[in-house]
Parts: sequence; C-alpha cells; structure tokens
Amino acid sequence: MLTYLVQHAFAGLWSLVWHFGIAIGVTILCGVGVYFAPTLKLKVCFGVVGAICLALFVGEIIGVKISAARCTAQERAVTTFVKKVVTGTQSKKSRAARDPWNSPNN
Repeated sequence: MLTYLVQHAFAGLWSLVWHFGIAIGVTILCGVGVYFAPTLKLKVCFGVVGAICLALFVGEIIGVKISAARCTAQERAVTTFVKKVVTGTQSKKSRAARDPWNSPNN
C-alpha cells in the first residue's frame, strides 16, 4: 500500500521537474550572466534572454493552473450528471422496466 501511495504521489513529476527546472535554470544563468558580463551589450543580451525565458515560464505556469482548473470543472460536471442518472435509476418504475441490454443475444 505504501508503494502505491509513493508511486501515485510522484507520478508524472519528472516531466514537470525537467520542464520547469530548465526554465528556472536558464533564468538564473542569465541573471548571473548579467551580473558578471563585462560589457553593457552582453548585459543587455543576457537580460533580454532571461526576461523572455521568465515570461514564458510564468505563462506556462498560468496555463497549467488554468488547465487544472478546467479539468476539475469538467470532472465536477460529469460527476453531477452521473449522480443524477444514477438517482433516476433507483426508482421502482425504472427497476421494473425491462433492460434492453440484458438479453442472451448480447
């Protein structure tokens, strides 16, 4: 059981580590490059690359958050619909009705 919990907790984590870790690493390296660059031209280049990478990283985080919220809303809608259907099948009338899928030919 413990093995399952650990596997479930870390499932799909490496793709996030690589994806976000590379963006954070490039941003930090560009910041270090800005600090240690000898000329203004190099500082500006490092700064622009770092700012672009940071903007893309923030946009990606926002996209992941919105996507997760959308999946949660879809799951909630499906669960609500299924609960309504299941509640409708618990009545005496629906239990007494013939099930078209319950035949020897299926």
